[in-house]
Amino acid sequence: MGKYNIYFALEGLEEEYLFKIIQEFGVHESFDISFDNCGGFGNVTPYYQDALTNELYDCSLCVYDVDYRHTDSDSPFNLIRKDLETVVGEGGVDAASICTNPNILQFYLLSQGKLNEVAMASTSKKENTKLVNKYWPEIGKKKTDAKGHIVNNDYDASKWQLEIMYYSFVNNPENYEKMLDNAKELPIDYQSSRPGSNLLQILAALRAGDKSFFENINKKIKKE
Repeated sequence: MGKYNIYFALEGLEEEYLFKIIQEFGVHESFDISFDNCGGFGNVTPYYQDALTNELYDCSLCVYDVDYRHTDSDSPFNLIRKDLETVVGEGGVDAASICTNPNILQFYLLSQGKLNEVAMASTSKKENTKLVNKYWPEIGKKKTDAKGHIVNNDYDASKWQLEIMYYSFVNNPENYEKMLDNAKELPIDYQSSRPGSNLLQILAALRAGDKSFFENINKKIKKE
């Protein structure tokens, strides 16, 4: 019997690196996962729609941030959901969506400290630089350009910064376990006013090889 194949359309680079970590530490041997960095919120639905029609995948999902803007009709969060509704219908949007509030950085931080120590109050990458630098000091080290000027190392989810965060998991696999444990304290309601997510449900099912979990998602998406 072949493996159960799950596809994820990922909003951007932070999601891509997190799913590289998940692929390495959190996937049961009976599953294969595939994912694409869609390169921004406007591309999530096209990638997802293509995956839905691809016979290679047994279940397809998409991953994007709430960014505390779920009340704004023109926010990226709501624009993605509006586009997804044209593909899977209003009832299928929540089933197809994996979201984090305020954003995916919260899950990286969960690997480093207790929720009360790492809970994000803002979506601003610059405002969270101090917190990022606390746990990944290499990101915050002062560097100089070719002219000797000090370069400001604000966290901006650059690839080199995400590489440092990724290897903190590779070099310390217990960080993934810590992330899962701390995620249990997050509310499942990712549209709440405090950090939350439905990502933990997916991670638990991936690790357990829970095929029925994804089959139930498919029923909601495809209205079987």
